[in-house]
Amino acid sequence: FLVGDIRDYDIEFRIRHEAGGYRWIRSRASALRRPDHTAWRVTGAHADITDRKELEAAQSALLSQQSRIAETLQRVLLPSPGGT
Repeated sequence: FLVGDIRDYDIEFRIRHEAGGYRWIRSRASALRRPDHTAWRVTGAHADITDRKELEAAQSALLSQQSRIAETLQRVLLPSPGGT
């Protein structure tokens, strides 16, 4: 990002908090560049997105559980290919 010609930077990562747990961080930045593509000004921010990541994980687990339930119901309620 700093030495290339990419103008915007956006990444999500985990860091260990001083209390011992982990937090998800979203890091975003933009660079203004000279004609030779060297950055002369970079602005950015970090945001704690731990709550969002936990909600996404819970949603994924719920969708997986619902999919398993639907597959089980289909096996039980629908006739098998052999007609029984």
